[in-house]
Amino acid sequence: MISIYQNGQNNDLKCEKCKKNEAKYKIKPTHCIYCQLPAAFVDNKCVWCSYGERKTGPPVPCVKCKIKSAFPKDRTSSDATWICRLCSLLNKTNKSLGKRKSSDLGRISQYKRNNEKSDHKNKQHKVTFSTDLNSEQVQSEHILVVQQYKDEISSLRKQCSEKDRLILERDKKIAALNAEILCNEKEGKQKVLQLQRQHTDAIQNLHEQIRSLTKQLEILYVLLQWRKVSYCLPIGWRMIRKSALE
Repeated sequence: MISIYQNGQNNDLKCEKCKKNEAKYKIKPTHCIYCQLPAAFVDNKCVWCSYGERKTGPPVPCVKCKIKSAFPKDRTSSDATWICRLCSLLNKTNKSLGKRKSSDLGRISQYKRNNEKSDHKNKQHKVTFSTDLNSEQVQSEHILVVQQYKDEISSLRKQCSEKDRLILERDKKIAALNAEILCNEKEGKQKVLQLQRQHTDAIQNLHEQIRSLTKQLEILYVLLQWRKVSYCLPIGWRMIRKSALE
């Protein structure tokens, strides 16, 4: 369960597990290298991904968000079941919200049926009233009951509107988190490509330097061999060679 609490001037979304880990390790969480959620405390991995990697092996791409953060138990089955933790939580949230809406609609329908039954009973009860009952008093009671029903219906509508507003706010926060995750993933890929290019350029420069130094060594080796041969020649030959070189 995710709880929202005030931290300074910013609103943070933190689960109870992250609060305990933050108090335990005395550090702020970083983004997990797999699911990209800000819940990593050890080895840049969140608890969920670390456990999944230990039990089922490396992660695979999620069929919904395409992020490589799904840990399926049976990897031989269809990839339709390869869903990451975030998408799984979103599915559960949507299902629970759907059930809650259905339950609210069911309660409203039941309330209306009870109202209809109550109205029917009131009508039957009115028929049995004695003729000497004051009609004005009956009308006043009826108006009071109707007003109570109207007030209750108005209260239920306000509750439904408030729940719809909360659901909309949660959907906006979820969309913002998904956008942030995708943005971080894109920036990470760009940094990796940049490092790869720099690494390739550095290797090429080193190869060029090696080739240049090898050529210089070959030239020095030839000159050294030539000098050794020249010392072994008679003085006359050395003078001839010297004059030829000049």
